[in-house]
Amino acid sequence: MRLAEYAQTFSDQKSELQFLITQKSAVTVTQMQITLDNVSAKVDKIIGFLDTRSSKEEAAMRMIEKLGGENAIIGVINALIFSEFGF
Repeated sequence: MRLAEYAQTFSDQKSELQFLITQKSAVTVTQMQITLDNVSAKVDKIIGFLDTRSSKEEAAMRMIEKLGGENAIIGVINALIFSEFGF
């Protein structure tokens, strides 16, 4: 076998390896995208669940608003703690 034939064989194998690496990379990226889509869908479900409130939570939110909002409630709690414990 002559040097030119070795060079051609090497070049052919190099091209085949590059093709295989490209194919493997494409498959890996596709699998990663599928996994990411699945995780994203699960995160969306969790966020949806966390955004829902029970009737008790809704009632508590209405009461807090009726009493002046979160800052007013925190002020009352702080005043109670101060008066009780002298902080």
